[in-house]
Amino acid sequence: MLCGAGTARAAEDSNKNGTLKYAGTEENPPLEGSPSTAYYGVWQVVRNDDAIANNNHFTFTNSDMTNGQADGFFSTVAKIALSRDNLAATANNNSLTLDNVTITGSQVILTANALNDNSGTVIADGNKLIITNSTITVDGGVYGAWAETNKGNATATDTLVTITKNSVVTGDLYGAYAKTADGTATASSSVTLSDKSSVTENLYGGYAETLDGNAISSGSVSLSGESSAGTVYGGNSFNTGKGDATASGSVTLSESNIGKDVYGAWAETNKGNATATDTLVTTTKNSVVTGDLYGAYAKTADGTATASSSVTLFDKSSVTENLYGGYAETLDGNAISSGSVSLSGESGAVGDVYGAYAKTADGTATASGSVTLSDKSSVTTGTVYGGKSHIETGKGDAAATGSVTLSDSKIENGVYGAWAFTNKGNATATDTLVTTTKNSAVTGNLYGAYAETADGNATASSSVTLFDKSSVTENLYGGYAETLDGNAISLGSVSLSDSSAVGDVYGAYAKTADGTATTSGSVTLSDKSSVTTGTVYGGKSHIETGKGDATATGSVTLSDSKIENGVYGAWAFTNKGNATAMDTLVTTTKNSAVTGNLYGAYAETLDGNATATNSGVNIAGSTITGNVYGSYANTADGTATASGSVTLSDKSSVAGDLYGAYVFTAGTATANDNHVSISDSTVSGNNVYGGYIASGTGTANYNTVTLRGAVNFNSAEAKLYGGFSSEVVTGNDVFTGNTLYVDNYTGTATLAKIANFEFFNFNLPSSIKDGETVLKTKTLVLGNSDLGKPSSIGTVQFSGADAPSLAIGNKITLIDAENAVTIDAENAVTSNNISDVAKYFTNDIITAKYGAWITQKFEAALINENDHILLTAKSYADPVLVSGTKAFSEAAVSGMALLNQGADLVSDQAMEVVKRSNGWAPFGVVSAGTSKYDTGSHVDVHGYSMAVGLAYGAEINGIVDNVTIGAFFEHGAGNYSTDNSYAGGTGDTQYTGGGILGHVFFGDTGLGHFYTQVSLRAGTIYNDFSTSDLKVSGINSAYDTTGSYRALHAGLGYIWNISDKATLDTYAKYFLSQQDGNSVTLSTGDPVDFDAITSSRLRVGTRLNYVINDYVSPYVGVAWEHEFDGQVNASMHSLGIESPDLRGNTGIGEVGLRILPTEDRAFSLELGVQGFTGVREGFTGALRMKYEF
Repeated sequence: MLCGAGTARAAEDSNKNGTLKYAGTEENPPLEGSPSTAYYGVWQVVRNDDAIANNNHFTFTNSDMTNGQADGFFSTVAKIALSRDNLAATANNNSLTLDNVTITGSQVILTANALNDNSGTVIADGNKLIITNSTITVDGGVYGAWAETNKGNATATDTLVTITKNSVVTGDLYGAYAKTADGTATASSSVTLSDKSSVTENLYGGYAETLDGNAISSGSVSLSGESSAGTVYGGNSFNTGKGDATASGSVTLSESNIGKDVYGAWAETNKGNATATDTLVTTTKNSVVTGDLYGAYAKTADGTATASSSVTLFDKSSVTENLYGGYAETLDGNAISSGSVSLSGESGAVGDVYGAYAKTADGTATASGSVTLSDKSSVTTGTVYGGKSHIETGKGDAAATGSVTLSDSKIENGVYGAWAFTNKGNATATDTLVTTTKNSAVTGNLYGAYAETADGNATASSSVTLFDKSSVTENLYGGYAETLDGNAISLGSVSLSDSSAVGDVYGAYAKTADGTATTSGSVTLSDKSSVTTGTVYGGKSHIETGKGDATATGSVTLSDSKIENGVYGAWAFTNKGNATAMDTLVTTTKNSAVTGNLYGAYAETLDGNATATNSGVNIAGSTITGNVYGSYANTADGTATASGSVTLSDKSSVAGDLYGAYVFTAGTATANDNHVSISDSTVSGNNVYGGYIASGTGTANYNTVTLRGAVNFNSAEAKLYGGFSSEVVTGNDVFTGNTLYVDNYTGTATLAKIANFEFFNFNLPSSIKDGETVLKTKTLVLGNSDLGKPSSIGTVQFSGADAPSLAIGNKITLIDAENAVTIDAENAVTSNNISDVAKYFTNDIITAKYGAWITQKFEAALINENDHILLTAKSYADPVLVSGTKAFSEAAVSGMALLNQGADLVSDQAMEVVKRSNGWAPFGVVSAGTSKYDTGSHVDVHGYSMAVGLAYGAEINGIVDNVTIGAFFEHGAGNYSTDNSYAGGTGDTQYTGGGILGHVFFGDTGLGHFYTQVSLRAGTIYNDFSTSDLKVSGINSAYDTTGSYRALHAGLGYIWNISDKATLDTYAKYFLSQQDGNSVTLSTGDPVDFDAITSSRLRVGTRLNYVINDYVSPYVGVAWEHEFDGQVNASMHSLGIESPDLRGNTGIGEVGLRILPTEDRAFSLELGVQGFTGVREGFTGALRMKYEF
């Protein structure tokens, strides 16, 4: 039916087209005289039963419908279901199609409308609205589905609205609309606008509203093909009273324009939880949002607000105002926001951009978000925040994490990877990452993490990376933490590669007015990066006006980069409290440059203790225009302690002075244990200080200044101080333990002064000649008269390819001084008379070293020659090797010992098993054991030897009874340990080779018969050795070798026939073995040359054999052996190493058993044990086998 009025239940499945110009019911009579036109599929008013109007389908084409009365009633309806008195109204699966229709009115366009004036459930699901090439102008809006009840649940879901082909809706458009005063309202819809269609006002995918209950909405909205709308909501949930509001949705724009704002999802409630999650907003193809864009928006006055979303703009899309991934706000409760924003393909935003924003007046705010810009995208006039948490006036904790990534893009008003602020509570911005690349530019400040609180603790940590020509026009912070009353903790890293920053750069910055400030940060610049007009801080801790302790650690690394206004590895300042800068490292390499002063660690306090320790500055191939401080400690009244190191190398230059440590205080000053090293570099300043005391009472002791290689001093007033106390300070010990170390120095400058060194250490080139001078100075200060301590030569060492060639009596001038003086604790010169000054230099016999192994004695003396004071070293003895180097040769003895054990195996077990063979006989023999060799000390060898081969024997009538010849493969391996009075070591050795053997039995001559035997062997032997007793710079001394060996033996014996079952074998054997010499380089870099090793042995002995039966025959024997050589000759740096050898006598006893287990006697097996005493002590066990064909 086309229209029903007052029926109990409507007809379903109506599919009608038609016009009913004057229709109505008793509940809603038509207006008299009005030209209204109304179209209804089904209109029900039911009092005592549920109202159901489903599956109705209306299509209007080529029609014009106009309401001439401005306040008239007009509706075009696919189905309307009205129910009252606690009954249900259902309007499902209906459709309305408008094609080429013009409608003007003041009410609504409805696909489905389910209403209940009183209480009950209303449902409008699965409905469709299709508008094609039509113009709709209505004051009340257009609805895909409408479900409303006074009390109960209202549901309008799964609605589909399609608007296409230049269609225009003037007014609001709701894909699905659900409203209840008391209950749950649920709405979901999909709305699509395409082909130049438009909605002039608000466009809602799903809209759910409730006064007292829960509102749930979801919706997807898509605009394409030059379509447009006013404000767009994917899902919108609104609660005007109390209850939860939940929304989700998506908005997709392609080649479309939005005249106002866009919300992927909006959830708002007065009292309750607001949740806008699982949302997605995507814009592409030159789409424009003229207003704000929110991926997800959640707001509540009293409750928890939660928002999460993903927003993507690409292909030249833009937003003219602010852009939010997720936005969560509450007045009293917790705000939680997460989201991501991505702009690519020349897209842009004009206002601020937030990956996630959480805001509350009183509660907790938590945000986690990311922002990505790529491919020439931009943010103009606005600031970018990965995540932002804000508690503006109330109290609570604010926490934010986030990331910002730029690639070939720009931001014009600053960047925050994460930003957290609270008025009262803890602010935390951690786990953040900011990365810029491909010519990206940030105008303004860049913060990896920013945490601020007025009353509470602030914590920040972040990593910031700029590379590939990226830039920041103002300050750059890894982590920034600030509080007015509480503790500030900042951790961070900043890395620039082929990039730049114009302002200051901080790895980490912590600031508080009253509390503690703690930082740990790092800054790295590489590949032509630069910081202009600004200063670089690895870590900076600042307590400006209040009280508390400031602690900073950090590092700064430069490689092929420059900084124009100074560097601090770590900087700590407090107004009242302790300032500590420690564990810092500043490194510059590859043509890097620093304009201004460079500090490894800087600590300052106005009232408290200042400590700058464990700091290092390494400058390699770089230029510094100011002073360089390893560490700097300054306090007005307290203890100042500084220790650090400064190293210049690789043609670096410093225009100012060098300080290992600098201390300033009116109290106790300590500048001990500092190190300044200058290698192949230039110093243009006047002074080099190991430790410097500007004021206060204390010590500058145990400092080291090193001059290495080609060091240039450009100033004629260049001075070297082990320790130094300002002229206004007296009574300080700046002498004790200070050392000047001159290492292969080739500089030519004459220094103005060398002072306050207790020890002078020299590492000289081994090529130095008699009469040469190492170092020159105008004034040499020796000793300290008040302390009663003289200066002395500490160590002298030589280095170079060859050992020094200084003969006895040759003299080297270590320091040539125009005059020499001694001073007291007041820095006053007490004497310049050579006889007095000489009291403060210790003449002594010193032992100079070359490498780790060569020593030579010198006599150190202070002499007056030609009006110059010369600190000299005169050769006192020829160079010798240190004790313990014998261990290297003992390792070579071990290899020869194993080779000899292999010779024993062949001459004994192998010969015994193959003799009297008749035909072909494969054989195998193996022995294993352990032996200690007396080499002058001793060597323990544990190993095995084996040989397998094939022999052929034949009987010959006449003088020769039997001849056997054979060939074999041999291998042996073992491990060994060496020990002497100074050093021991361990190693492995093995040999692999082969050989031939022969055995001849002669005919009977009286009581027995003679025999002879011979063998030849050759192969390769490998040996490795390591000792921890001879370490150099913590490295074990070790080497390995591979070489060839050759060996032979010959023997003669006579076998006596004592009885039918017993024979006595008496023999003599000679062994000759040789191992090639070779040269090795120790792990320490020192060369060792080994001569060839030769072993020459003679053994005589006898063996008693007894036959028990045809299968078993035991034997016993004794022998004596003498080694004639076995000596290892080796040298190191052309100096001979003490030679171990194997010379001496060894007694041998043996016992064994031969077994023939088969009746044909083809297979034979022999087991034997030998014991040794004398030069060789130990035992071996042997097994031999043969099978005759």
